[in-house]
Amino acid sequence: MLGVSRREITPEEKAVLQRIQKEEVEDVREELLIEMLYLIVKHHCLANGVSVHLAFPRNALRKIQEDPAYARTLFGQGWRKSLFGEKFTLWLEQFRHLSIHLEPDQIALRLDKLS
Repeated sequence: MLGVSRREITPEEKAVLQRIQKEEVEDVREELLIEMLYLIVKHHCLANGVSVHLAFPRNALRKIQEDPAYARTLFGQGWRKSLFGEKFTLWLEQFRHLSIHLEPDQIALRLDKLS
């Protein structure tokens, strides 16, 4: 059986642990924002009688997460642009700068800063 060493953590080990924790939090935040945007798409499609599967294929989420500029390709022209508008395309392109605000009578998505 291997023994477990009981020693103080080194500064290098501590830095690695902090980076891992920060990356995990950022990944969860990103997933929440993308899911929120997808739910908004579903709601908008339902309100306008359009199939969400046609308007925003689920695999497009991953493509936008990997390359936010893909949002402009998908939503920046044609019928999707007419349906969702320029603001939504900007939200998808800049989703990493969105924040969710819970207020007494509303939930707000805000674009905090542009890159």
